[in-house]
Amino acid sequence: MFKALNIRDNTEVVIIDPKWIRAINQLREYGRQNILVCQGCNQPVRVRAGDQRREHFAHKHKESCDYADESAILRNSRAVLYEFLKNKFGENVTIEKKVDGIDLFRPIDCWVKKDSAVFAYWIFDSTLKPEKRIALQNSVRELDIHINWVFASNLLHFEQNHPDNLVLSTTEREFIHHSQYDTPYADSYSTEYGSLHYLDADNRELLTFRGLSLFHKPQIYNGFNLMSDLEKVLVFPKNGEFVHNGEHDKLQEYENNLIKAESATKLLKSFSSHRNSDIINPLLKCDDNKDSLEANSEVSVNKTGKCVFCGEITDDWLTYNGKTGLCKCMSCKMQGKF
Repeated sequence: MFKALNIRDNTEVVIIDPKWIRAINQLREYGRQNILVCQGCNQPVRVRAGDQRREHFAHKHKESCDYADESAILRNSRAVLYEFLKNKFGENVTIEKKVDGIDLFRPIDCWVKKDSAVFAYWIFDSTLKPEKRIALQNSVRELDIHINWVFASNLLHFEQNHPDNLVLSTTEREFIHHSQYDTPYADSYSTEYGSLHYLDADNRELLTFRGLSLFHKPQIYNGFNLMSDLEKVLVFPKNGEFVHNGEHDKLQEYENNLIKAESATKLLKSFSSHRNSDIINPLLKCDDNKDSLEANSEVSVNKTGKCVFCGEITDDWLTYNGKTGLCKCMSCKMQGKF
């Protein structure tokens, strides 16, 4: 763990914050005096540090405390994520957040509260048994904030001989999240798709899979992968979603194209709604009725008509009846007369 409580003034001490890294000997002395305790069980902790491992706190004695059972992978991933978020949000970031009244089996890895936005991050360093998955999901619903799920890269598995396919555990499948940034990548034939984020703490890289959908039951999934140096990753300010370079532009382009397509569809429907028996295109329409066929043939010879609205003789018409010589001109159309 990286956070301990100072029992003298009930303040939080985060050992990986720069001010305490520079004062590591002072923290060692606090540990010897039993001034620092675990926020989970209130038992004394001491400083653990060395050349081969990141500074952290450990229980002095083996206690039945959920906060004590943490892997080196989890600690390292949490520290890297915390440092990344501190660079983005400064003092608005909390590490190892304990939420009163919420029954979680360990603290939330990182918590951000900035202005009206509150969101958090939970790191998976291993798969979870069903009861723990259910408990975590229930607790998140009680919190009623957006949780960003982050998987340590040791959980990333590709299908053998198929590097584009992921082999997902039940834990990964249950915590796929649906993001607005999935839409440009999503298969139009799939109704279920989402994202997964994998953090490589050692190399400080983030790998994200977008538009993930089931490829082969029950655990083979396919999607688009994006990899970035963590320092180049952006954060969506409303919910903390990771955003790779270029993704926001790609989403905007997709949405703009969607708006254009919808506008074109509405325009086509508008034109179609005004089509009736008077709307004749000699190249497209051919009725069984002989008179109609002959009337249509006249259009190719006589292309001018008298507008039924303004009375003008024009060849700039939208609809034309070759049998009557009447038309509906484009000028009246633009004026909204029909």
